[in-house]
Amino acid sequence: MGEFTNRRTVTARKHHQCGENKCVRTKEIKPGDQYVRITGHHDGSFFHFKLCIRCADLHCKVWTVFKYIHPDEGPPLGDLFWWLKEALS
Repeated sequence: MGEFTNRRTVTARKHHQCGENKCVRTKEIKPGDQYVRITGHHDGSFFHFKLCIRCADLHCKVWTVFKYIHPDEGPPLGDLFWWLKEALS
C-alpha cells in the first residue's frame, strides 16, 4: 500500500485531546470547537492525530518556513516543540 496523508478540519461533537505534547492551548478540544483530524499511512503503519486549530496552524507555518527539509526529517506530529527546539539550537 502506498503512503498517503489526509487532513480535514472538522467540528467536535464530544471532548477530545490535542495530540501535540506541548499544546498551545490546554490540550482540550471542546464540543463545538473546530479541530484538524489527520490520518494516513506511512512506513507500513496507519496513523491518526487530532490537533487543535492553533497547533495545526503552527505545524503548517513551520512546514512553510522549513520547506526545504525532507518530509522524514521535518517536525513529527505530537513533537513539534521538541523538534523546533532541536532545529533552532
